[in-house]
Amino acid sequence: MSPEHRIGPETLAAYLDHLDRADRAGAIALAQELLADGVPVADILVDLVAVAQQEIGRRWLTGSWSVARSTPPPMSANSWSARWARRSAHRDVGTW
Repeated sequence: MSPEHRIGPETLAAYLDHLDRADRAGAIALAQELLADGVPVADILVDLVAVAQQEIGRRWLTGSWSVARSTPPPMSANSWSARWARRSAHRDVGTW
């Protein structure tokens, strides 16, 4: 990952804040802004979504979040992958 596309702790904290407030739309908007800024999808999945899922797991394990709150994760890597696969398919044929 290049330095200009680094997802830093502030971005992760903002994303987790959206998830903590069950603000799925805000979490999606934040990730879409990263994508629009040129951050590769793989970086978003690995450095934002996966790290957030680890934190959700830690919160569940320590009792900070209930299982009901963390299952399913608000925006799982699978849902992100599907979203961006569709987006990439549209982009490839010039319809996005």
